[in-house]
Parts: sequence; structure tokens; C-alpha cells
Amino acid sequence: LAELAWVEALREEGIVATPRGIPAANGDLLCAFSDAGVRRYVVAFEFMPGKEPDASDDLIKWYRELGAINARLHLHSRSWERPKGFARKLWDFDTIIGRTPHWGDWRAALGLTADGRAILERTEALLRHQTDALGKGAEVFGLIHCDMRLANLLVDGNRLAVIDFDDCGLSWFGYDFAAAVCFLEHEPYVGDLMDAWAGG
Repeated sequence: LAELAWVEALREEGIVATPRGIPAANGDLLCAFSDAGVRRYVVAFEFMPGKEPDASDDLIKWYRELGAINARLHLHSRSWERPKGFARKLWDFDTIIGRTPHWGDWRAALGLTADGRAILERTEALLRHQTDALGKGAEVFGLIHCDMRLANLLVDGNRLAVIDFDDCGLSWFGYDFAAAVCFLEHEPYVGDLMDAWAGG
């Protein structure tokens, strides 16, 4: 419910274009059903037209717009009074790639060699040092989307919408950019996307 509360606040305040949740007949947004003895939760959202940006689009333009969206989201995050009982995942060093990762331990990756592990261990140590130096003050760390990769963006004409807030949580504001270049890390134009995002 916390995710839905933030989405509704963002919609009401015009912070970002994102689909409206559709309540069930009883007025609830969050519904549940049993699936072979497992309780599943579901939310319906209104249809929002658009397509995910791709390499044939002007990604620089869209990343500039995404940067502006992130700036509005991050400012909202810093001032929004969260509802009582609001709880979301923590996305810090340990829960991203450290001791208790939400998405699994990189050390268990298939095909990881001893040389590869040594390189990644040095990288992990460097990243821990850098994120420790950054700290978790309110100016750098707060409620963010956490998953703004291209698949969660919808372009329709000149409008860029954001969907899929189900990973939103507490992390560094810069993590929204890191997620936005997920699966593009190897591309030579990532620096240009970063400049556009920061400019936006």
C-alpha cells in the first residue's frame, strides 16, 4: 500500500505521468486471491498509451526529460509527509551488492572464475568506500523509483511517462540513474545519457 500511496500523491501533485490505480468494487486498490494455496496480491491500473524508448529514438532527449522527472520525484520525496505505517525496501550497499542483497549474491553467478571474482571483490570494496563517503543524508538519500530502466518508461508523442513503482524504496538519488542505464552499461553513449540526465 505504501507504493500506491506515493504513486497517488505523485499523480495528484502532477509530479510525473503514471497510470491511475483502479479500485475494486469495494474501493480497495490492493486485492488478493489464492493461487494453489499461495496468497497473491494484485493491483489494476488504467491503460496508458506509449512505447518504451529504444535505440532508434533520441535517447539524449528522453534522458534529459527523465532527469527532470527524477529531479521532481526527488524533491517530492524530500518534502512529502509519508502516511503512518509507510514502509518500503531499503536499497543500500548491503542490500544491492553487499552482505544481504535483495536480488541475490553476485558471488553465486554462473561462470564466475577466480580471476573474475578477484576483480569484482576489488570493485565491491571500492564501491563500498565510495558509498560510505557519500553517506545517507537527506540531501543524497531518500524515497526513489529504483527501476527506471527503459522498459518502465512510456513515450507517447512528447510525453514521457513512468510505470512500475513496485521496487520503489529508500536509496541514493543517483541510483535512479544507475537503474536507468541498466542493460546499457556497455554502450559508448552512456556518458552522454548521464550528461543529459544531470542536465534535466
